[in-house]
Amino acid sequence: MNRVTIEAMDDQGRAVSVELAIGPERDTVEGWSGERKRAVFKRLVLQRWLASPTGELRADAMAWERTELGIAVRVDDDVPWWELSPRDLQRLREWV
Repeated sequence: MNRVTIEAMDDQGRAVSVELAIGPERDTVEGWSGERKRAVFKRLVLQRWLASPTGELRADAMAWERTELGIAVRVDDDVPWWELSPRDLQRLREWV
């Protein structure tokens, strides 16, 4: 499986898919939203951050942050801070 999709909401309350895909070199993770590539993360960096999240991890227009409620993702102009469900977070950790 080279992709994982997280269902989020935009600031208008509409469902938006945030998709993560393993890059062609397999050492990066691309972040997609609205059929546009919005970010490229080093796979190992994202993997380590998800294993022990602190602060914010940002690349281009996508950011991950540890909040009081858990882990949130944001995609500029598409998705305001969206808290991941425990299921989505676990699936993402296993996938990366």
